[in-house]
Amino acid sequence: MKRRRELSSREVEELHDRLARRLGDSSVPTLPHIAMKIIELVGDPNASMQDFADAIQTDQALTGRLLRLTNSAYFGQTKPVTTLQRAAVLIGLDRLKAMALGFHLSKVAASGAPAERRLWTLALFRGWYALRLAEKLNKSASGEAFVVGLMMDVGVPQMIRLEGAAFEAIYEGDEPPAKKFLAELDELAFTHVDIAAALCKVWKLPTLIARPICLHHNPAPPASPKDPGSILHAVAYFIGALPLDPKGGPRLEAKFSRVGQRLLGLDEPALLQSAADAAKDVEASRDVFSHLIDASLSIDSILEQANGLLSNAVEDMVADAVAKETGSRCISLKAGDCRLELESRGHGTVRVYLHDAAGDRLLSEDVDGARIDAAHLRRQLMLQDMQEGDMQELINSLRAMAA
Repeated sequence: MKRRRELSSREVEELHDRLARRLGDSSVPTLPHIAMKIIELVGDPNASMQDFADAIQTDQALTGRLLRLTNSAYFGQTKPVTTLQRAAVLIGLDRLKAMALGFHLSKVAASGAPAERRLWTLALFRGWYALRLAEKLNKSASGEAFVVGLMMDVGVPQMIRLEGAAFEAIYEGDEPPAKKFLAELDELAFTHVDIAAALCKVWKLPTLIARPICLHHNPAPPASPKDPGSILHAVAYFIGALPLDPKGGPRLEAKFSRVGQRLLGLDEPALLQSAADAAKDVEASRDVFSHLIDASLSIDSILEQANGLLSNAVEDMVADAVAKETGSRCISLKAGDCRLELESRGHGTVRVYLHDAAGDRLLSEDVDGARIDAAHLRRQLMLQDMQEGDMQELINSLRAMAA
């Protein structure tokens, strides 16, 4: 049996097709017609709020949950909300399509087993956090961001069913997500990301949603606010790196804010506020997603973990996983108005490319892993004005890549 890391790109495509047939024929229920209609609308940039409302109102269960949501204290309405049209206006188009598609996909994907509910509760937090982050960059991408965050680990329950103890030994370990993904690549014939890719095929999800789900462990360039695809990839990479513990306890203390700043252009207060808002969204949407929620898992504990996670180590761990699969490493860092790209050249050498604000390359230099110190780097790379914190991040990244 070939390990996943040994497969060529053609073999990976064949693997996804085989998994899609296997899942479509057996363990994954068919999406209901209403869900297929919502997927069609999500893929249509001209779809209106009324189009979504018309589709949703044929589903009494979802309609009832959305009405209860808009009549809750979260929305603070003085008069009862009695129609889906009014509820849709209060919820807003982006959240309406997010919850409608997320509701149906998760209903099909989740078994309701108690062991899975903790996973799905964390996934729900990731979904709302992804939406909140995307809102700050381009509101039109926020609905898709929710679905990406919610469904990025949809392959985990299927991996437990298909691979059993071999996968559980990896998933139940204490390593963060990128290290677990690396172990999947090294030890198994396919990964939870391959399962997710296959399910995206089975469900015919739009490329805008499917691609970031499939790439959430692949390093992303900084998001471009005008490009929804780049926003969703950057958000998925960031959200996918958060090592939230399914057991519910906080495990890591260093902050991850620098990664968010580089990828999303958001400072630490904005990242923390988005996490706090996401926790409130989870509480507000408990009824809509009651089929997912683990009542014993405190949302406050999830938020506590999100507020206490790592920064540089997240980037290094994900880069390690991708390097193992592709044989190369390349990450990007901000340096004032400029951008640095770091590429591992092997044998303890890292090539650094310096780009100006317009994206034009100013220079490229090979950095010797044995000579990584601030004074030398400032001279070699013309970074005399670089802030100390940014310089330390550069040094940490160079040392990790040169090792």
